[in-house]
Formats: sequence, structure tokens, C-alpha cells
Amino acid sequence: MRMFAPILAGSMKLSFKKFKLYDSIALALFTSAYLLIGIIFNESLQRIITKTRGLQNIAFFGALVIIAGIIIILAKKRKSWESR
Repeated sequence: MRMFAPILAGSMKLSFKKFKLYDSIALALFTSAYLLIGIIFNESLQRIITKTRGLQNIAFFGALVIIAGIIIILAKKRKSWESR
């Protein structure tokens, strides 16, 4: 949402001073919320990261296989398209 805020503010002809005020308030609220979530769930997130550390290699190689498969399929389609 934050990346669309300047576009919406401009389309609504909001003055720059009001936009900066609202944007600063929203930034402070979002930052506080994210920090609070991090403080509350810090220990449980550390446990999850520790338990899933072995899965990151599996996920990485799985993603490589999927990407390679997509590239091969697209290359075959392109080759068959060019031969027509």
C-alpha cells in the first residue's frame, strides 16, 4: 500500500504538506507495529528458523529444478514455433 500512496495522493490533488504529514504518521504506525511483532514473536521465529534450516537447501534445489524445467519447456515451444 505504501508504494501506491504517492500516486493516490497526487490523483486526489493532496497538498505536499498534508501528504508528508499523513505519510509520516503512517510510517510511524507501521514501523511500531512491525517492531512490536518482532519483539513479541522473536523467540518463536528463532525456533522456526532453527528447525527449518535444513529445508532451505531442499527448497533452493527444488526451485532450481522448477526453473530449469520451465526454461526447457519454453525453449522447446520456441523451437517448435520457429520451425513452422
